[in-house]
Amino acid sequence: MKEETRFLGIYNVPFTTRTTEGNKIRKNKTSIIGAVTRGGDSLEGVMSTEITIDGSDSTDQIIKMINESRYKSQIQGIFLNGISIGGLNLINIQKVFRETGIPTIIIMRKPTSGKLTETLTKLNLTDKIPILESAGGIFHFRHTFYQVAGILPHKVEEMLHLTRTNSMTMPEPLRLAKIISSGINH
Repeated sequence: MKEETRFLGIYNVPFTTRTTEGNKIRKNKTSIIGAVTRGGDSLEGVMSTEITIDGSDSTDQIIKMINESRYKSQIQGIFLNGISIGGLNLINIQKVFRETGIPTIIIMRKPTSGKLTETLTKLNLTDKIPILESAGGIFHFRHTFYQVAGILPHKVEEMLHLTRTNSMTMPEPLRLAKIISSGINH
């Protein structure tokens, strides 16, 4: 895998703000940011879209954002910070891969699918559980747990080796998307 290889990291913008009195306000929608990097080094571009908090539109919005991007043909892998984004808006990584043709990887610090299943059940959102199940098995590689669609685990490990330049756990495109998204206030 060469340094010219481009990767996309996707992270959501915080969706709660504080009023001048210090009260938290939760919004109905939030933006998600995509950071495109060359290898694990330089930021090549940024893309964004909007999703519904706790909704079910993240998969389609991510697909649309990528398919309409000028970087699509260059992206070799998509890194997501967990399967849920914008609260409980779950990302179907199999569908993202199918409709973009780009391997899609969920990055997590530790497996939490059991807790997420419990939460969805308690909130009567059991219709989202098949998305969790479709993400497949959880793999582990040097401080990082991950799930994949459209790529073999050993290839993901090559990507992680190349992109984890400033963090032991988070690929650089995902880390940059997090930094960018944390600086945005709706």
